[in-house]
Amino acid sequence: MPVFSSTGPDPGAHAKDSEFALGRDSDWNADLHDITIQWTLKAPGLKALFGAGGIAGERAALLVAAEWTSPESGYRALGEGVVVRLADCSARAAPLVLSLTLERGTLRGSGRLSLQVYLESRGPGSVRPGTAVTKGARLGTLWGPVTVVIDADSSLFPIVEEDLGAGRPLWDFRENWKDALTDPFSPDHVALVMNTGHPDAAALRDVQNPAAGLTPLMKQVLACWLAHLVARVADETGDSFNRITGDEYCISEPGSIARTVAGLVSAGEIDTDSALSRLQSAQLWLDRLTRTQAQEAAE
Repeated sequence: MPVFSSTGPDPGAHAKDSEFALGRDSDWNADLHDITIQWTLKAPGLKALFGAGGIAGERAALLVAAEWTSPESGYRALGEGVVVRLADCSARAAPLVLSLTLERGTLRGSGRLSLQVYLESRGPGSVRPGTAVTKGARLGTLWGPVTVVIDADSSLFPIVEEDLGAGRPLWDFRENWKDALTDPFSPDHVALVMNTGHPDAAALRDVQNPAAGLTPLMKQVLACWLAHLVARVADETGDSFNRITGDEYCISEPGSIARTVAGLVSAGEIDTDSALSRLQSAQLWLDRLTRTQAQEAAE
């Protein structure tokens, strides 16, 4: 299992199945703080990669590196690789430590973490048919991929960028959940879709300074999207909406859409009495968040 850390506050990583949520119950903020993910591997477990039944010859050298990919932000990063040879996989070998650091302002919505294996060197002599021979070739995934979601308790939401066309609205509310009480709060189930084909798309984000906070237009879009999300979950859960926040009678699962929305309502002091009060209180909360971010960034 990876370990998440930061030069800033603890990222507060929570794991569930093949997904990690960051920023929950934490002051860590992806706009303001970096994050380092570290893996510790037992060297003998890599022995099977070499020789008979493996992907490389006995004299080959493999490179193992951590990879982060995020189609939402068009961002890919590789950690510093570790070279592994068959001789390094003895029972007495020290564990291998791999890490990947992502700078502040580079995470958006969600991404995928994995450990990838590349051929560093085929080694001297002939090689058996079926083993790798091309230096730099990607040979497969050693661990993962797993999804990492920036939790809604931080300033980031599940945001997807798509070209919907100049004739379509600037943003769209996408829902693909079956049960808000159990389905995870992730872009696979609910998302704010920003239409990159819209003439005003550039005003949604300051691409020159992604850590500067939300643009005024993006704040309004997020407020509208959040108000609608709260309404949708409240409509679906009905009278049970007040029992999804985590007390002893809680009926929603941790990390679910309903539980996250309940956390947003609580954290943002969102007034759910009417459509107008939801929108206005969401706007005021985002205003407070961005003012706090600006103050922290200036310190």
